[in-house]
Amino acid sequence: MNILAVDTEFDFTNPVWARLAGFSCSWTPGTAYYVPYTLAAIKFLQYRVNLADVVVMHNQVVDSIVLTQHGLTIPYEKLHDTMVMAYVLREEALGLKPLALKYFNVRMTEIHEVVGSKKKSIVDLPPEQTYRYDAAD
Repeated sequence: MNILAVDTEFDFTNPVWARLAGFSCSWTPGTAYYVPYTLAAIKFLQYRVNLADVVVMHNQVVDSIVLTQHGLTIPYEKLHDTMVMAYVLREEALGLKPLALKYFNVRMTEIHEVVGSKKKSIVDLPPEQTYRYDAAD
């Protein structure tokens, strides 16, 4: 089975108007890539989505909207959402970071540790400052 994990990084709480900074993806266990947003990057991701049997996202409704706004199409029958899975399992915390800590004993970096306290957006930072955070998500 061909599984693709995808996460987006964007700047606005409303996904319809969000500026996409880039996305991270993984199709091999233990390996992830961060790709800054360009039209070529979206074409690359579309290629990976087309190859995949399953596309896994956390809070896929938001990520799917952002990616659709930037030209990507993900067939709904391929989508699997870890946030929905956590809800079905009646987890107390539905966020990716608490779930990673609980199930994998992995402490993930919080966004404020990357962007700082000056209300910067991840979109405004160069990829070399954010790629580790992005790929981990």
